[in-house]
Amino acid sequence: MKKLIVFAILMINSLTVFSQQDMDTIQIKCFPKETLKLIVEDLVKGDLYKSELYHTEKELIMTLKGVQERDSIILTLNEKTLDNKNMLDNQVERYKTLENNFKSLQDDLKKEKGKNKFLTYISAGLVGVLTGILIMR
Repeated sequence: MKKLIVFAILMINSLTVFSQQDMDTIQIKCFPKETLKLIVEDLVKGDLYKSELYHTEKELIMTLKGVQERDSIILTLNEKTLDNKNMLDNQVERYKTLENNFKSLQDDLKKEKGKNKFLTYISAGLVGVLTGILIMR
């Protein structure tokens, strides 16, 4: 109980420590209405500009992402075009090689046909001569 009484006395004495200052003794500085209007306008404009900047940056980021996607698509298409061109060049080279081989085979065939005709004429002549020799005997 003694502790409670001591505690109550200390509480009553310390209430003045927590009390607020009198508002009448504090001087409040007031700005003129025109100055306040300008301050408010500047604050509103600043907030609008911040908001506009945020949205502009967001739009810029989206645009940059779109540009990067388009660039990557263009690069892949360029690579595909290059691959297709290389494939076409390879096919053209193959065709030229096949054409050259075909021409050389045609030339070889003509030579062989000429040899066969020559051999046919010689063998026919030889058979004729042998037949003539056999008949004369």
